[in-house]
Amino acid sequence: MPGTWDSSRWLWILLGLGAAMHGWILAQQLAGAPLARVPVVDAEVYWDWAGVLAGGQWQGDTPFFSAPLYPYLLGALRSLGAGLTAVYLLQLVMHLGTSALIWWVGRERFDGRTGLLAAALWLLAQGPAYANLRILAGPVQALLVAATLAALTVYQTRPRVAAAGAVGLLVGLTALAWPPAQAMVIAIALWMALHPGPTLKHALTFLFAGVLTISPATMHNWRASGEFIAITAHGGITLYHGNNPTADGTFSPHGVSGDKRVHERDAFDQAQAAAGGDVVGWSDVSSHFSARALDWWGDHPGQAFKVLLRKGWFFMTSSVHGEMYVPSLEKQDGSASRLYAAVLPECLLVLPAIVGALLLLLRDPRRYFPEAAFVFLALGVCLAFFYSPRYRLPALPAMALLAAWMATELYEYLGKGRLRWSLAWPIAVGALGAFANPWLGLEPTERYRANYELRVGSAHEKLGQVEEARRHWELARGFGHPQADLELARLRLETDPTAALAELQRLAEQRPGDGPTQCALGLALARAGQAKSALEFFRRAIAIDRNDVNAERGAGGCLVQLGEPERALAHFERALHLDPGAADVNFNRGVAFERLGVVDEAQSAYEAELIRDGQHEQARGALVALLQRTGQHSLAVVHARAMLEAEPEHVGAQLVLAWLLATSRDASLRNGPEAVRVARALVQQAGENDPVLLDTLAASLACAGEWEEAQRTQQLALSKLPAEVDANLRSSMQARLELYSQREPYQEGP
Repeated sequence: MPGTWDSSRWLWILLGLGAAMHGWILAQQLAGAPLARVPVVDAEVYWDWAGVLAGGQWQGDTPFFSAPLYPYLLGALRSLGAGLTAVYLLQLVMHLGTSALIWWVGRERFDGRTGLLAAALWLLAQGPAYANLRILAGPVQALLVAATLAALTVYQTRPRVAAAGAVGLLVGLTALAWPPAQAMVIAIALWMALHPGPTLKHALTFLFAGVLTISPATMHNWRASGEFIAITAHGGITLYHGNNPTADGTFSPHGVSGDKRVHERDAFDQAQAAAGGDVVGWSDVSSHFSARALDWWGDHPGQAFKVLLRKGWFFMTSSVHGEMYVPSLEKQDGSASRLYAAVLPECLLVLPAIVGALLLLLRDPRRYFPEAAFVFLALGVCLAFFYSPRYRLPALPAMALLAAWMATELYEYLGKGRLRWSLAWPIAVGALGAFANPWLGLEPTERYRANYELRVGSAHEKLGQVEEARRHWELARGFGHPQADLELARLRLETDPTAALAELQRLAEQRPGDGPTQCALGLALARAGQAKSALEFFRRAIAIDRNDVNAERGAGGCLVQLGEPERALAHFERALHLDPGAADVNFNRGVAFERLGVVDEAQSAYEAELIRDGQHEQARGALVALLQRTGQHSLAVVHARAMLEAEPEHVGAQLVLAWLLATSRDASLRNGPEAVRVARALVQQAGENDPVLLDTLAASLACAGEWEEAQRTQQLALSKLPAEVDANLRSSMQARLELYSQREPYQEGP
């Protein structure tokens, strides 16, 4: 066994135990936890965003509304073919790497025992353990904060220009993953400049490296909007989410959509309306909502101060993830029961870390500034905006270090028969505070139960587990969630459409002012083929909520069915304005453009849908057909092969592929033997009764030079044509037969 606490062998033992524990937790998630297998809310936005990036669309048409580093990392992984499992495994490695960095910093700045305890606290903490299991930025943020602390430790030991530049790079990356860390760029530059010696050069090097690292995000935002936005454009909106008449210390959108996909667009529309219809920029939107938040503070200082106290209290005592995920409910339901192995509520670290930071700053402010700065930055974020465990998590590596120092210092004093109260009371009060909120009724888990059941049901439905989806939606209905009735009725459309439609009509009458209910009835009517009636309810939903993406999409679809594609496009454009990543909208735009005969726009729309979702079969099929008609055979073959990679038995893709390989005028594409193989397999599967399949096989045989069989197959195809078939089709097939009899293949295209 290792002889001293400083030995790295202790770290390897700890990392081995941590890998085993967290790997065991992850294995349960991958085996069947619905919220691990289906990203929801912000995680869904990040995953879809990564899909767009993986499709090659690295420059967006709006500034960033979320920290971009994590989605771009996901995009790089998805472009390499990585799925959710690969991401979770990488996040587990990051988690262990963070632990190793915490150990090293603790050993270098304090002692080996403090470093080992800090690393153990990190591995046992519930919040980081849960963050590894979801598509959220926490693991990247924590790793970068720990790496920054390590780089600062190196710099303090040997202050060199290169070390200052490395710190700047890491702080810049941290800001790209956690935008509040932009404040650290200024703070650390000043800290370096104020050190004795030739440190102004170091500060400038650090500042240059930090700004240079952040600059790609700034350039992206400038190209997208023409405005100077360093990283993200949502600061004022987020400020308002935590400071408004309904604020309670946590996320409270109050009149701005809480849906991450549309709330920036909703905020933009509100700011523009407040400006009297004048054109506003994204910086103006942020300023507008910042002003509203500050006005609320000025008009209601007493209420605002109470909310501020609640934010601080929650920061120190809360572990509940309410606005998106509720791990305590997942543990209760059994889908995350192994998470109990992470036994430490992370809030246990907070108060000891804050007091520890103050004590160390009094002892040596220059040396212990970095750890304290990250702790107080996270506290300031939650006080200014609202409490969320995600806003506190990036500072947890620093908190683990400070809490471990407090514990080891207290142990030293106790070993000498003394009790130092400045060390003891924060640990004791922090431990009590972790259990205070349930006693006080400030964060009862059940307040989140209805939303939780609804989301879990939706995840089960996406996994094809219909009965589980039904069970959770029934539970959500029992807890009073109005959306649950709509989901259950929609599910019933599969088995009893008449009864489901009647139920939705009853709900729509009961809830005339509820947009989702009106929209749900519209969707049901559209599915039943009643496009005109459906359009009426979609318009009602839009009148209630101008930010209802589903209603805009549905209205556009109805107008396409009713032969009004030009009017449909206005609804599709509005849907994309609200949510550029909305599913199916670009596909429907492509259909509308095709109806209008605007081929280039249709092709672009289908391609945009495939960038959003590379597995969208309808969009790829429509694009293949369009490319075939317009003579873009090489692209059509590429997309047909892509369809077959996803679904090897897809008849339409096989048919198009065989036809183009046999008949394209592009000699580089023609491949008679492959065309024969594909077409013959189709005929053998379907039997010799389909004239289209036989026609394709005959063309393939002719391309391969098998003239006699090509003629026999074409004659058989003609014999299978029904009497009422279109005369042009019969004529074209007869013409191909004559070509084959003259030993000439059929070719089409430019």
